Amino acid sequence: MWTSLFCASVSHSLVGGCRQLWGALNTLVVRGCSLDSVSGMVIERTPYVQTYDFSTNSLRSLDFSRHVAKTRVKKIYVRNNQLREIKGLEGFLEPEEINLSDNQLQDVTEFIDTL
Repeated sequence: MWTSLFCASVSHSLVGGCRQLWGALNTLVVRGCSLDSVSGMVIERTPYVQTYDFSTNSLRSLDFSRHVAKTRVKKIYVRNNQLREIKGLEGFLEPEEINLSDNQLQDVTEFIDTL
């Protein structure tokens, strides 16, 4: 079974279809794919992921509120997007790295205060 998934492009059928694949992942890299959104379903169906990388896309918001196992997440990379909002960072216990650089976030103190 795969434990890492690196995508050059992600289709809706891949996101919705392979439940066993999603459940076994510990690294999810979807970098440079022109994504403008990430479904809450993706976050919800990847409870064992320790590293998320959604860098270099067109994301305007991202919501980790539906993640059921936040204690496992160690790294989140969302640099070089168009983020104006990110939700659900509270509850992540001792993340090693969260990179939100090169976005359109106005005030990052609200994110820092929740960690």
